[in-house]
Amino acid sequence: VPRDSNKLRISPASFQDLVQSCRIPPSFVHSLCRHYLPHARGYQEISSRPDSTSYGHWYFLPVRVQVLCTDKRSGHTASASNTNQMNPFNYLHLPNAEVDIRGSSIAIYSNHDIRTGNSVFAVFNLLDGRWDKAVEEPQIRVGEAIHHASKSGQSLSSYFPHLVYLTSVSRWWTNSMSSVNNQLISYEKDLQQEMDSEKDSTNFYATINRALHSIAAHLHRYRSELNSLEAVIMDISRQLTELRHLHESTEDSNRQIAHGLDQTASQVRATNDFSQELEKKLSNILALLFNRIQIANTQSMNEVLRAIQTDTQTSQRLSEEMQKDSLSMKTVRSPFRRSYKYVLIRALINLIQIAVVTMFFLPGATFAVGLPIFTLLQYDLTNAPQALFSMPFMDSNSWISSISRIWLWFAFTVPATTFVFLFYLYYKRQGERRAAEAKKQKEECKLDVEEV
Repeated sequence: VPRDSNKLRISPASFQDLVQSCRIPPSFVHSLCRHYLPHARGYQEISSRPDSTSYGHWYFLPVRVQVLCTDKRSGHTASASNTNQMNPFNYLHLPNAEVDIRGSSIAIYSNHDIRTGNSVFAVFNLLDGRWDKAVEEPQIRVGEAIHHASKSGQSLSSYFPHLVYLTSVSRWWTNSMSSVNNQLISYEKDLQQEMDSEKDSTNFYATINRALHSIAAHLHRYRSELNSLEAVIMDISRQLTELRHLHESTEDSNRQIAHGLDQTASQVRATNDFSQELEKKLSNILALLFNRIQIANTQSMNEVLRAIQTDTQTSQRLSEEMQKDSLSMKTVRSPFRRSYKYVLIRALINLIQIAVVTMFFLPGATFAVGLPIFTLLQYDLTNAPQALFSMPFMDSNSWISSISRIWLWFAFTVPATTFVFLFYLYYKRQGERRAAEAKKQKEECKLDVEEV
């Protein structure tokens, strides 16, 4: 067998000759071309001559073989089949066991001539050519059985090749299920160790979750294939029982084959039960993993909520500090405004005082009686403004212009000056009272700032 992945290495002409010589029915050839699909078992009777009758039957054996990993683990990551591990028609990689579970099938057609007692077997092993030991093992066992029987003079049953292939396939299935069980145990240990650790396990959970779902998909397929294998064994055993009268010459050997078939069926049934147990174990691991993922997500969510709560508290504290700062600025600004207002009031009062003082000199100048009096006082008023009594309509009056009427000036000036002084005193007191009130308000503002 060439050590490569090519299958059914036979030329079309040789295959046609094989079909004709072994009387292989077209239904078997059709099933062989579509070996990857489920197929039923077949049976036929052939009567080429009245005195010659033969019967034949065929079936497909689903095979799962564990082989050593041919790729490095990094190679499996880049493998096209590894990217679709959920597909049970692809191989299943078990990293901890460092093996791959490779699937295939073996197509067997057998024909027995009742008159001559000759049997013909056509076996099409579709296993990968790289696993030559698994491909050649049943053939070697059949050859050794024939060689031992010829040396010892024993007669072999025409059904013994069936038993050889069935026992080999049953053993391969048992070994494959054992490897899957070891892998599940490793996942349980890894999951327990990860549960005890406090580091972030997000990537680990994602990886193991994908691996477990891949195993689950394969186990579902394994159960249907084991059921099919068990049905094939029961069908061969039933056929041997019904046709035992045609093989009376090998009665002892037939009896041994029947016991062997029963034992093989029991082994396949036990393997099938073991696969169901593995499914339940896988379900428990997935439930535990789902619980751990929920706990991890809850913890992450709690951390996020705590971070949000912390940010909210920080924002609230900053808002309160900003409000305090704003209030302080308003409080400081208010006294400043009041102080500025007080300064303006004081400046206005001072201006008014200056104006009032200036008014002290106004009454006398306002009621000046004209040029004669200023001449008397020896003032040079050539360019001086005209006073009230110096107006033209009064200056032309001789009675008012007379020096003897100076008492008019005193009569108007004294009351006017007295009134101006009284008004000044009144306004000054009002200004002082306003200044005292402004000072009091300033002190109250200072007290408010100190309390804040």
